[in-house]
Amino acid sequence: MSNLAELLSDLGKSNVVDVLKAINSGKNTLSDIIFELKIQPSTAGRAIKALVSHGLIIEAEKGARGKKIYTITPYGREIITKLGEMEAIIEKYEIKIENSRKEGREVVFR
Repeated sequence: MSNLAELLSDLGKSNVVDVLKAINSGKNTLSDIIFELKIQPSTAGRAIKALVSHGLIIEAEKGARGKKIYTITPYGREIITKLGEMEAIIEKYEIKIENSRKEGREVVFR
């Protein structure tokens, strides 16, 4: 699988994009992410592992207790921007498809 295919596959997994967005918004510890998204620690951990492996976030230890802090990378910020653009495109075309189906017309894109 190509790097793009692997990235898209991982971003399509449950909660991965949500975790990325949470870290981008300043939720940068595991407990912050779990509380914000109301997900299990194992789910958050898998998402974090995928995001780190793709270079979208980095992790560093901070404090006496060794609490890990997650920070989004410039690459991760750019991916969030592109995901937002893709979501807008999908929404635009979903509306066109839905309207065509309601009217009993064939879906045609121009």
